[in-house]
Amino acid sequence: MNSLVKTLVLCAVLSTAESAHAVTVGVDSNKVWNGYMNVFNLPANGGAYQFGSGWGIPDLVAVFNGGNLTLSPNTIGDPNAYWYTPSGGPGSTGNKIMEANFYVIVPDGQLSGQTLTFQGNVTSNTFTSGHTTKAFIKEFAANYSTFTVSEVVLTPGPFSISLAISSDPLKHVQYGFQTVGPCVWVTDVAPFGSVVIQDQPAPIVPDPILNGDFETAGGFGWGTTQGTPTYPTSGGNPNGNGVLASTGGFAVLYAFNNSEKTFASLGLTPGKTYTLQLDMKVISGGIGGIRLEGPAGYVVDQFAAANIGGSDWATYSFPLTVPASPAQAKFGLRVPDGSTVAFDNVKIVLPLPPAPPTATIVSGTLVNWTAASALNTYQAQSSPDNSTWTDVGPLVTGNSITSTFDATKDAFYQVLETTPPTLANSVLNPGFETTDISSTPADNWITAPQFNATATSVANYGAFLPHGGSKMLKLDAATSAGGTPAEVGARSGDFISVVPLTGYNLSFFASNQVTGASFVLGAKLRYYDDFFAEIGLSTETDFGNVGASWTEVTKAFTTPANTAYVKIDFFLRSGAVASVNWVCLIDDVTLLTPSIPGTTTVLAATTAPGVQVSFLTLAGSSYQVKTSTDLAAWSNFGGSINGNGQVWTITDAANLPSKFYRVLQTTP
Repeated sequence: MNSLVKTLVLCAVLSTAESAHAVTVGVDSNKVWNGYMNVFNLPANGGAYQFGSGWGIPDLVAVFNGGNLTLSPNTIGDPNAYWYTPSGGPGSTGNKIMEANFYVIVPDGQLSGQTLTFQGNVTSNTFTSGHTTKAFIKEFAANYSTFTVSEVVLTPGPFSISLAISSDPLKHVQYGFQTVGPCVWVTDVAPFGSVVIQDQPAPIVPDPILNGDFETAGGFGWGTTQGTPTYPTSGGNPNGNGVLASTGGFAVLYAFNNSEKTFASLGLTPGKTYTLQLDMKVISGGIGGIRLEGPAGYVVDQFAAANIGGSDWATYSFPLTVPASPAQAKFGLRVPDGSTVAFDNVKIVLPLPPAPPTATIVSGTLVNWTAASALNTYQAQSSPDNSTWTDVGPLVTGNSITSTFDATKDAFYQVLETTPPTLANSVLNPGFETTDISSTPADNWITAPQFNATATSVANYGAFLPHGGSKMLKLDAATSAGGTPAEVGARSGDFISVVPLTGYNLSFFASNQVTGASFVLGAKLRYYDDFFAEIGLSTETDFGNVGASWTEVTKAFTTPANTAYVKIDFFLRSGAVASVNWVCLIDDVTLLTPSIPGTTTVLAATTAPGVQVSFLTLAGSSYQVKTSTDLAAWSNFGGSINGNGQVWTITDAANLPSKFYRVLQTTP
């Protein structure tokens, strides 16, 4: 995976180089890695070089596993006193310095004249002082007698080194890691530590436009069957350039020896747009352009909109959108009929990766309080004069968070603690227990409409008893033999006081003893304003799928604007289906509303200097905040954070003379 490490104030960003003369590689387990060991005497014994030899990778020790490369001290298993004092075994001391080289060999000549960058990310380095690991790039002479090197000692965090490779194709280029320290008996390795580096597949290394700067004489890499090309070695931008003259129709000078090249080999992805950039100078006639030409009649021609250089050199850019098909094409430089145009510095510019999210840090005040209950809410406030108060931070519910951050550093702070209101069931006669009025199913309940059906309060239905108490509501409806529909409803008789734009829960227990085709069974709320005028209905809650056993049904609803009261409706109705029956039992109806308002009290707040670190997260990425007091040793601050496209904020006490923060971003 690729990872970006950002340090606050100073951000290190790893990116793929755009130049055709720069190649970037990473730590990639898919590459062919090699092992070589150089053996030295201990410094106390003179430190003389003993020998060098190819070495098994597991014996270096170097292991790719779980997305990481782990480098550990060499654990040669020979107990001979040559290697260990007094001899090999648990508790013995290494008698030789082992220089373990773990590296990739670049094919000779592949990077001649280019700059190689080797980059990666060290997630941990727990080596003791006896062992060190370096990342390196080396270019050896043809006979390996000498070499040039770029190297860096690994510490936790990103590393990046570069080396300009010579143009000599006989030299040998390697990049990798070198771990140096005494050998350690295998049972004793753990206390000596290790280095862990992320396994980061190398970025795509695009093929450059071959001889795009025309510095190789004779037009190496270029060809045409249209027009007359020449390749002056001077007068370009600078030096060598290609000149194409056209007579009797347009002319095209093709790269890659007039052959097709796959887009993939150039590091180009179908559907994405890149830039084909080049320098042009009009010698006579009109301005030139580019042509892409592939199988199945694929042709794309683009000309510069205007000659911005006159008779001198100027740089032109052409958008290049890669098609899904074909997968390959010829890349050409096109000249209009009757014109002569010079070209130089032809290259494909890969787009820069998006800039990583920026982390920011601000200093301020940490406001702390003691939370008494997981049910209460807490709102911190600040004031410049102990009179006018402004909310600071979000409203906090419960006691899991007991601090907030204020960037303004006001003179006074307090916290408002609010207890929740006491809720009570506002439904009168919720269990249908009292039935003093014979014309209704139960006190505080009315029926409407009612045909071919009844709504009654009953003590039992056969052997089936109420959920609670001694009574329950029975809705019983049956269609006639001729298919006349049946319908019955039970509605709470009293208006229940509520607050507009507030969430409530209606709950009850239901049992469907007899069910039949075409029936609809449900519950809903009727909304009324201050003048008891009905202003709407809630969505229906269908509980026709409830079985014969008592089952709790809950409906969450939010009262509309201007709602002052509600009533509860239960209804049972059928379609025009002959001779079907439905019996539903309902009990213990609950609608909780505040009976005692919540109370708000002022708590004393304590304050301390603090800092706040904020950074925008990206969905699919994970983040780890790290802290350090010396910019050398870093430790995790909190756990891993999963990105969601939102800004993530952490706060910390500013109780040290200096403290540094950075954010490690890991993307798949």
